[in-house]
Amino acid sequence: VVSAGASSLVADGTSQTSIRATVSGVNGSVVPDGTPVSFKTTSGTFVATAAGVIPAVTLDINGVATTNTVNGIATVTLTSPLRVGTGTITATSGGVSSSTTVDFTSGSVSNIVLSAEPNNLTANGTSTSMIRAFVTDANGNAAPNGETINFAVTTGSGKLSSLTGTTINGYASVTYTSAGVAGTETITATYINPTTNTVTVT
Repeated sequence: VVSAGASSLVADGTSQTSIRATVSGVNGSVVPDGTPVSFKTTSGTFVATAAGVIPAVTLDINGVATTNTVNGIATVTLTSPLRVGTGTITATSGGVSSSTTVDFTSGSVSNIVLSAEPNNLTANGTSTSMIRAFVTDANGNAAPNGETINFAVTTGSGKLSSLTGTTINGYASVTYTSAGVAGTETITATYINPTTNTVTVT
């Protein structure tokens, strides 16, 4: 049986959790100490132990970790990748395998890329542009659904359909309606931490 100390980790390349395999023999008996167990994962990486640590965890060229049981349990450490997703971790001993999963999630919002489509409008008070904020963490992973982004026209007199937008697949958007006079207007998108960016419409 394989279990993870945490069901999810931030995909930052440093967050870690323990992966434990409980290995049983015939009729559920505890296997002898020193029984080898190998671990492989579809995402993330395992950590090799320092010299002299017992039981040792070693890695082969493919990143597969191998260690030995103590009281029927073998444990390794899994480090998250930089990209969101789900890792399937499989432990194998004596030809018998078992698996568990760990979800890798985006970290704190740290960047907003703001665009206006189109960014040139007729100054008639009715022309519109879609203002889209792509919101990511420090590693470029899209922000989780449901994050609130604040929008404002910081220069000019155009109007926004809403002062807030909620992320879906990393994107939050509002509609800008042009002012009745010609000129360049600035729209700003801000997150609460605060991360911010601007785009202009002329």
